Formats: sequence, structure tokens, C-alpha cells
Amino acid sequence: MGQTDTMLSDRETEVLEHLQRTLNTRDIAKAMDIRISTVHTYLQRIDAKQTKASATLAVLNDIEYDARRAQMTRDDREGDDDE
Repeated sequence: MGQTDTMLSDRETEVLEHLQRTLNTRDIAKAMDIRISTVHTYLQRIDAKQTKASATLAVLNDIEYDARRAQMTRDDREGDDDE
């Protein structure tokens, strides 16, 4: 899973910017000169990318946690040698 899998396209970003101003997909479609169904497609893609990014972040957090725990264990063992 590459970074581009979760990066928003310019049009997806534009939909989000419009979404911040209004929750009406009809208004977004009109402002962007696209169909309402296209707005829905962009929203689905945004949601999928957000889900993917969240899952990736969770895995990275787990890896970081495991690395910290392993380091703490090593530090504890080394501390025992000092006594």
C-alpha cells in the first residue's frame, strides 16, 4: 500500500472544501459542474482512502509501541547488570 493509495486527488480535495461549506451534494455538484452521482463517487473514494489511512496508522502505531516495549525490556536488562 503506497502513499498514493491514500492521497486525495485535486477533485476529491475540492469536494471536501465544498463539503466544509455545505452538506448539500446538489450544491457541490452545481459548484463543480459535475453530476450528483459523481459527488457521491468522490465521497466514497475519500471514505475508502480515509479507512485505508486509518488502518495504516494503526499498524504503524502498533509497530512503534512494540519497538518501545522492546527497548524498555533491553534497558531493564542492562540496568540489572549495573547492580
